[in-house]
Amino acid sequence: MKRNCFTPFLLFIVAVISLCKADAGQQVRTFRPLEIKQVAIAPGSNAVAVTKRGSEVERAISEAWKHFDARQWEAAREGFLFVLGQVPRNRLAAEGLAMSLYRSGDYKGAFELAKQLKRMVPSVQELVSETVVADVHYMIRNGEFAAASELLGNFPSVDSEYGKAHELLGSAYAIARALKAAGNTTADPSEPSSQDLAKN
Repeated sequence: MKRNCFTPFLLFIVAVISLCKADAGQQVRTFRPLEIKQVAIAPGSNAVAVTKRGSEVERAISEAWKHFDARQWEAAREGFLFVLGQVPRNRLAAEGLAMSLYRSGDYKGAFELAKQLKRMVPSVQELVSETVVADVHYMIRNGEFAAASELLGNFPSVDSEYGKAHELLGSAYAIARALKAAGNTTADPSEPSSQDLAKN
C-alpha cells in the first residue's frame, strides 16, 4: 500500500523537474518600456515553435529586434510579420510586432492586435497592458495628465486588461482635485471634468 502511494508522488516530482529544465534554457529578452520599469519577454514552451539555430526565421527575428532597438518601426514590423508568416505562434515575434505598433504611436493598432492574438498568444495583451500602465504612471509622475488621458483614449476602461491604467489616472485626478480644493496651486490646471473622465 505504501509503495502505491509513493509512485504517483515520485512521478509528480520527476515531471516538475523536467518542466523546470525545459524552461531554464530558453532565450529571454528584456524589454524596457520605460526607464523606470522592466518587462521580461520570455518565450513560453507552448507558445513558441522550435526553430533551428541559424535558420532563416531566427535570423529574421534577430534583425527585426535590431530594427526595433534602432526605433526603425516600419522595418521592425515587416520583420516580425515575416516571422509570424512562417511561425504563426512565435511569441517573441507577436510581442515584437505589438510593441513596434505601440512605440510607433499606433496605439489603436497595438490594442487591436493584442485583442486578436489574445487566444493564440495571450502574453501580447499582457505586455501591451503592462506598458500602458507603466506609461500612464510615468506621465502622472511628470504631471502630464492630458497626455495620459489622450493615451488612455485608445484603450477602453471596460476592458479589464486596461482598467488598472484608467483607475490610476482617475485616482491621480482625484488627488489633484483634493489638493486644489485645499488651496494647493500645484494641482494640474488642465485636468478634465468628470464627464471627460467618464468617456475613457
